[in-house]
Amino acid sequence: MKNKDPASMFIVEGTASVYHYHLSHTGHSGQPALCGITNVMHTEIPFKNWKSPPDHIPSSYCAECDKIYLALSKIAKPSHAAVL
Repeated sequence: MKNKDPASMFIVEGTASVYHYHLSHTGHSGQPALCGITNVMHTEIPFKNWKSPPDHIPSSYCAECDKIYLALSKIAKPSHAAVL
């Protein structure tokens, strides 16, 4: 994957179960999610809503995508503790 910036993520929905969401760098249907699953489809859900379930729809979020996203976030935002 060329773009690993966590700020450029898209929420995609897995086609194997209803309202089970993954993260993707492209947001395109059929393109791999961070966890590697390719059976996904595009959504219009803004990235800021990751892990913020809507009130009226029971939904779940891919734990593997979340773990990868958190790791990428740490890489993209280095600690300022080492800077003097």
